Amino acid sequence: MEVYLENTINPVLWPEPIETVYQSLSGGPGSSLTPKLPHLREWDALFLAGLVRMPRASRPHGIITWASEAFQVSRTSIYALGERIEAKLFGEPSSEAEQKAEPSASQGELGKSSELIEVTPNRLKRTILRAMFPGNVAIRPTQAVVEEALDKRPSIGYISELRVEAGGRARQLLRELNYSGIGRVIVGRDETFFHGLPVLMVIEPVSMTILLAEVCADHQADTWGAALLIAQDQGVSIRGLIEDMARNYAKSQALAELAQVAVQKDTWHVLRDSAQLLNQLEKAAYAAMQRLVDLEKCLNKTWSEPDFERYIQASAAESKAIEQYDAYAPLHRHFCDALEVVDWRSGEIREPETATWFLNAVLDEMALCTDSRILAFLKTIRNHENLLLTFLTWLQDDLPTWRTTLQQLLPDPEQALAFERIVAQHWSLRQKLIAGHTHWQARADEVALLLDAWTADSVPLRSLASQLMRSFDAAGHTNSITESLNGLLKSFLNPRHSFHSTDTMQAYLDLFVLWHNTRIFERGKRAGHSPFQLAGVVTPSDDWVSLLGY
Repeated sequence: MEVYLENTINPVLWPEPIETVYQSLSGGPGSSLTPKLPHLREWDALFLAGLVRMPRASRPHGIITWASEAFQVSRTSIYALGERIEAKLFGEPSSEAEQKAEPSASQGELGKSSELIEVTPNRLKRTILRAMFPGNVAIRPTQAVVEEALDKRPSIGYISELRVEAGGRARQLLRELNYSGIGRVIVGRDETFFHGLPVLMVIEPVSMTILLAEVCADHQADTWGAALLIAQDQGVSIRGLIEDMARNYAKSQALAELAQVAVQKDTWHVLRDSAQLLNQLEKAAYAAMQRLVDLEKCLNKTWSEPDFERYIQASAAESKAIEQYDAYAPLHRHFCDALEVVDWRSGEIREPETATWFLNAVLDEMALCTDSRILAFLKTIRNHENLLLTFLTWLQDDLPTWRTTLQQLLPDPEQALAFERIVAQHWSLRQKLIAGHTHWQARADEVALLLDAWTADSVPLRSLASQLMRSFDAAGHTNSITESLNGLLKSFLNPRHSFHSTDTMQAYLDLFVLWHNTRIFERGKRAGHSPFQLAGVVTPSDDWVSLLGY
């Protein structure tokens, strides 16, 4: 059956003389120039060859794609036809081929080092997957990117099938990995949502390795228990859990046979809630003050008994609102201080007993307030009070061995204590800067100079400082790393309107996990290493696309 019998009617108009020549093409018998494309006539073949012959700089953008659709042939066939006819007519390669093979001097060093790249099936697949991660390019824009880079235009179906296939390979690879090399660790867990579907995540915060990421139908205790069991089946030895205030976590922990594992409730959430409460009290005080001013203006204009009664009531409300704000403002600062790992003033590492006394003293003072919002917040804190300072117990378990090693290098107890506090201060101030509190920059620079003076001529002391800071990182008191990874995942998920099914969403998620765990951090304290490298997880390659077999 012949496909192309007459001139194709196409609304696209190209500049003269291309449009004139195209509209003038006539029918006729098949051409010997295109023995495998019998629907092309001789004039069609010469016209297509002329398009390829045009210099790339002056060739209208998209015309080869248009010709591919108009004449019902692939782009690859058009380029091959152009080269074959050129060879027959002129016996020489096209100017475009010459430019690729022999870069001109004007192209600079980049042009001199460039080579003609063969577009193999694997290169095409690698380009598509790289556009996916870290490119965050959707399917249709991926077509345009690949076409521009490789002169190939894969179909939407091809790209979609490749993503699902690669996701299946990633899932199998992730399930076969052994995480026992990480050791006994404290992990963070949390869930995020996309179109109503929960994604359960388990993170190792020091290396930022994603140990588990599952799309589930719900986030109940049974589901979370199964997720923790899967993580343990891959060799993860869970020493502790960092989590938010979700009610079903305790039951899931028992179902995963982790009932005896210590839990740290994420302090970031309660500190955020305390700051929001303080802001609400401040706004309420200003609103009460404004109501009183408005009533004063009314009374100054016209005196009336009802307005005066409202003024008396507003005055009492203003006094109460200001009183509650003034009472809670210092309590908020003390509450934040009570949940610190290190006393920023002295560099002293908080002991669990001292921190517990301090926290209880703050909460007792909070109970004296009469505002219902303060009392509701206090009730929430009291419900989780015993799980807010677990991180100090974890840290105290690691300190004796470290201090014994330090004593061998610094026998003088005063010097050893001074060094410990300088390192602790440095870590604490660096965490404040990471959180965006730039007003600590001057103090952080000062402490950094002191630490450099201590470790400048001593490699062992420098190593000990790094060990202590890793201990601080490992004994996490917040789940901020998990929240950060949730945010990174959302930056990839949010541009997508939906997934065809939970299986395709899981395939996408598995690719994200593999890419993230093998990507090399470019800055920060983890710079130059991937999560897998920091966690001691051994893989045949550090390139996630190569791990998938492409």
